[in-house]
Amino acid sequence: MTIARPRRRPVAPVAVAALAGVALALAAALDGTLAAKAAGAPRTLVEVGRFVTSFGTSEYMFAFSALIGAVAVVALGRGHAAWHGGSLRVIAERSLYFFAAIAASGLVDQALKHAIGRARPRLLRLDGPFHFEPLSAADVFASFPSGHTTSAFAAAVALSLMRPDWRGRLIGAALLIGASRVLVGAHYPSDVVGGAALGAASSLALARVFARRGLAFVLVDGGAVIKPLRPAGRRPTP
Repeated sequence: MTIARPRRRPVAPVAVAALAGVALALAAALDGTLAAKAAGAPRTLVEVGRFVTSFGTSEYMFAFSALIGAVAVVALGRGHAAWHGGSLRVIAERSLYFFAAIAASGLVDQALKHAIGRARPRLLRLDGPFHFEPLSAADVFASFPSGHTTSAFAAAVALSLMRPDWRGRLIGAALLIGASRVLVGAHYPSDVVGGAALGAASSLALARVFARRGLAFVLVDGGAVIKPLRPAGRRPTP
């Protein structure tokens, strides 16, 4: 199988980490101000934010990827792989990758939330924007990083690796979900930046892990390149 070489070299991890650090610092400087403004936002705008934020839940992402993967696996088991030129196997691998990206980022997010124990914006007036209760199991001390934003960016980056032509729209949708978390008073801007960095990093790291195992991706010049879907062929005559 011939894989076209990527036109752009992968960005150095150090540069990505530095950019994320700068963005996080800038967001943290605005945390108190923007959280206070969000608390006074018009009710109609907040309702729009609640609608947008619902798309950041990971449950439907799990269900979607599991359903597609299951259908592909069942079809493979019935001998349809040759009929569809082998693309069913690639679809199953892609579904597994997507599922793993959401799951892995979510597990790390939950571990960080409760280890860090940052107070949510609802406690802004009482404790300020930088109050922490490390190792707390209470939801009110689970602000950093934003779980919805983590899932949204994990999904956006994972899907953009499969469909680079959708990248702008996918990242734009993830940004809207992240902004909605501030608008509804669930998170500070720095929580959103942290979640975006975590979700994106998780999907990129898992792509390399899968590529090393020949699942969904292949390694080309040190970077993970998505396997192409083979064109459908005629079903072989029995």
